[in-house]
Amino acid sequence: MIHWVQMPFGSITTPSLALGQFKAQLAEAGIESQVFPFNMAFSRMIGPGAYETIARFKGVETQIGEWLFAREAWGRDFGLPEERFIELCGDEIEGIPHVKDLPAWLRQVRHQVVPMFLDQCLERLLASGPLKVVAFSCTFFQAVASLALGRRIRERFPEVKLIYGGACFHGGMGEALARAAGWIDAISTGEADDVIVPLCRAMLAGQAPEGLQGILYRREPDGPLWRDADHRPLDSAGMERLPVPDFGDFFAEARRVGYFDDPAWRARILIPFESARGCWWGQKHHCTFCGLNGEGMSYRARSAASTLALLRALAERYPWAKRFQAADNIMPMSYFHDFLPVLAENPPRPDVEYFWTVKTNLHRGQIRQLAAARVLYLQPGIESLADNILKQMRKGVTALQNLFFLRACQEEGITVYWNNLIRIPGETAADYAQMVEWLPQLHHLRPAYGGAPKAECHRFSPYFFEAGRWTTDLRPMRWYAELFPADTVDIPQVAYYYEAEWKEVLGGDAYDALLEASARWTAAWREGDAAPRCVARPDGAGWRVEDTRPGAPGEHRLSPLAVRVLQALDTPTPRAKLAEQLPEVADAELDAVLADLLARHLVLDDGKRYLSLVLGEGTREPAPWQRSGLLKRVTNQRPAGVATV
Repeated sequence: MIHWVQMPFGSITTPSLALGQFKAQLAEAGIESQVFPFNMAFSRMIGPGAYETIARFKGVETQIGEWLFAREAWGRDFGLPEERFIELCGDEIEGIPHVKDLPAWLRQVRHQVVPMFLDQCLERLLASGPLKVVAFSCTFFQAVASLALGRRIRERFPEVKLIYGGACFHGGMGEALARAAGWIDAISTGEADDVIVPLCRAMLAGQAPEGLQGILYRREPDGPLWRDADHRPLDSAGMERLPVPDFGDFFAEARRVGYFDDPAWRARILIPFESARGCWWGQKHHCTFCGLNGEGMSYRARSAASTLALLRALAERYPWAKRFQAADNIMPMSYFHDFLPVLAENPPRPDVEYFWTVKTNLHRGQIRQLAAARVLYLQPGIESLADNILKQMRKGVTALQNLFFLRACQEEGITVYWNNLIRIPGETAADYAQMVEWLPQLHHLRPAYGGAPKAECHRFSPYFFEAGRWTTDLRPMRWYAELFPADTVDIPQVAYYYEAEWKEVLGGDAYDALLEASARWTAAWREGDAAPRCVARPDGAGWRVEDTRPGAPGEHRLSPLAVRVLQALDTPTPRAKLAEQLPEVADAELDAVLADLLARHLVLDDGKRYLSLVLGEGTREPAPWQRSGLLKRVTNQRPAGVATV
């Protein structure tokens, strides 16, 4: 049997798509396997609130979750003294639920809970049957915990074969980790769908997995690494052949640890699926900050029929799940023709809502198609509200296009998750001055879910592989030295996150005004009794606009001509085109109406085009949970296996 393992700090509300997929593929091939979501047990030991909080500490500032397992992974202390590392983490690790003395709690988890947890993991693996092959899936921040358990297995049961894969092992990162961790028998350096069955067959038989694309392996423990074929991404035909993922073990574990019947946990469940890989936009213009497709930018998509069949099978298999999330980087544009109309007309279940990633260059009809098909959660890659910054990032859209998308989605009942990135090479003070001026006028639209974070330098992004163009110096984030001993691991090869000395960025206090304006926007949504409004209501031949944005009068009464102008400015429109749409209106009269609408902040002007900011009649008030964040608490349960310090 193959034992699949998911370690902390993987999600406890979304099963692993990779492991569910691989289990289904092995079942088709007649190979028994079982998924062990050990991350769920660990979350129960330290408390789900603490677990989710730590799991969010990802990126530039710290990686406290991986650090908790580093001592066990490498069998020794290294790096900074614990007290100093915790101090450097600073505000990044504040606010862990049920914890009073944070440094003492972290030390307790690291020295007592983690070793106990690893022993329990090994006991559960042994209790499930003969232990021959254990395979770890490591997506971003699961590498160190996975190495820790693998090392423990090798020390006690040297005959057990250990396989590693996932985003942490893609490309040169995987090879560097395998060289440092001699207990690893094989790794996948990219997509493994077409080799997972022969890989597992070979390892179960105690044979070398020869001739498989993207696989590095050892012929003997601690021996040299062999590579017989370079990585080759799966093609569209291969995606069509993939079976329906099996997430049964994930939900069985949720029942075992007591989450399944918790309404707060059930409300957070996301069923992952996949309709495409790569990025059709990135093939043409690779966004400068994006490092998501290091081993497969080429765009490949399932057919509409294949994806519909997949969704129907998942909806039937998991009737309690209400939200399904596409793991795609971007939705196939062909789906607007052959997929979304069918999904809207004949859904797998009428209560299922979908999450997808799209681009903001969609027109109103396409946004309505998404809403009709219950694709009610979107990540559109907005990234900025400044034209110059968007151009520097190679986004291929404008600020007004992004704002039209935000407004149209809100009118159609779609929740949008987006960021407003700062510290972008090529930015100017004028970019931020414009956004600071605009933001108070946008308070009725959904704010950036992630606020205004600094852009990061990720491996596989243009910022990384064109570093000389963007930076004067590039080095792994400092916390890597606390996760991997520098005398054993080639940290520059293992690192995904890099610290950069950026060229052409403002720095200093240049971002303060935008950060403050962003915080006010977010607070207006999360802390008020209701979200700010700027919504039209019929008023005879004109409109009455309810306006509760900062500094607004509460209500505007608009003439029939002003209404016609706003309707014509539903999408970003130049002054000349507006005049063409209203040929009977004299230029002076049109200019007067425009000036009035601009003064009331009902229209935005980027110097080239105008856009109405008024939400249409029928726009619904966002639900409280949509305003305060997606259910901040995962469950209502306290820690089960560790005392509260």
